[in-house]
Amino acid sequence: FDVDGDKAGVKERFGRGDILTGVGVAQLEVFDSDDGKPLRAGLLISELNAGHEEQNPLVVKAPVFFDAVELTIWSCTPEDGHEATLEKFESEKAFQDFVAGRKLQHRKMQDGKVVKLGTIKSLGEAFKASQAEGTYLVQGNSLREQVDGHEGFITNHASGIEQQTTRMIASGKSEALEKLYGELSLVNEGESVTFIKRGTDDKYLECDGLVKNSITVLLNEAKSAPQDEHIESLTNPKVGKVVKLEAVLNNPDQFTSIPAGAIKELQG
Repeated sequence: FDVDGDKAGVKERFGRGDILTGVGVAQLEVFDSDDGKPLRAGLLISELNAGHEEQNPLVVKAPVFFDAVELTIWSCTPEDGHEATLEKFESEKAFQDFVAGRKLQHRKMQDGKVVKLGTIKSLGEAFKASQAEGTYLVQGNSLREQVDGHEGFITNHASGIEQQTTRMIASGKSEALEKLYGELSLVNEGESVTFIKRGTDDKYLECDGLVKNSITVLLNEAKSAPQDEHIESLTNPKVGKVVKLEAVLNNPDQFTSIPAGAIKELQG
């Protein structure tokens, strides 16, 4: 039994309550005392002085806000304008529900141009970003709003379907998916991932979207007008995407990914 197992146990016990809802296992930190340093992953509990008896427990901490967090968030309008609203979040879950299906970005203006600083994934990140001088938070339109507002071209719309459906899978809004897989997280922020065999320049597999928990990886392929050949490309027992993804997961050292960090996210 190690530090990672302790975090997983805490999440399993308290994750369905209000406090830890929306807080992933990876966000938890384990300490051997209140004023100690975070214990490294994989460290065996048997090697520690704490954690063996009730009088000397391990301490598990989570990035939880006990007071509501207020954030100014800019939103895109169908007329290609922007408007600011003050949003209040009582919990991480409330924040995740708010951003589900939309990407919240941290940006700044530099030399008259918009500079993207990163995509916000948690309430803690959003709060920290909101404190950075000269920057702002902006939320894109949902897929429904994009359709209603006739935004973008058809090719961009197709890409939006892939990303938005992937993010919706990981949002926790589907009771059926949550019952089957529990808490899910995005790989590469819900955007497409390409795998290449080491030693070659040939694309081995391209995935529209990947979602995972600690033991399962879900492949999302979204088409505006699915055809039989699309299904065949997924399920073919020899060259289908499912078989190829299993090969990547079983032999990660034989592949690289674009972006580079995606394959590490799958292993984590």
